[in-house]
Amino acid sequence: MTRFGRQDSQFQLPTFAGKTISELFAYGEVNSAETVEIIIVKLDDDHLWHRFFLDAGIGFYSECMTKDDALDGYKVSMETDYTSKWKLKGKTINSARCIGTQLNQPELSQFVFMLDNEIITLKYSDQNDMDSETILLLSSKL
Repeated sequence: MTRFGRQDSQFQLPTFAGKTISELFAYGEVNSAETVEIIIVKLDDDHLWHRFFLDAGIGFYSECMTKDDALDGYKVSMETDYTSKWKLKGKTINSARCIGTQLNQPELSQFVFMLDNEIITLKYSDQNDMDSETILLLSSKL
């Protein structure tokens, strides 16, 4: 069951600030380890699963009661546990937001999660092409 949702080119997720990551999974095509269609996140001290994906150039976010609810409507293919792969368990999220189109600077949306020393980004592989694949990246803060 989905409790809450947002879809837009840009929005803030202030309830994520100060929360720690319990689990983060990504789902994509079996043939491509880089392609990510959807990510789901579980935060410590939170019973909800948080679902994120990009489509038609904008960001989609929803809160779900269970992991199965978060995957409802998706043909689950390849699951990647980024909690383990990137050692994210217990890391604090400082901010979470969807950023995109700004005045006179059209840009496809992307989700950005700022951690203490790292940035997790869900974005289009080609920021000028909404038909391009979506990818999940981890980068260090400069």
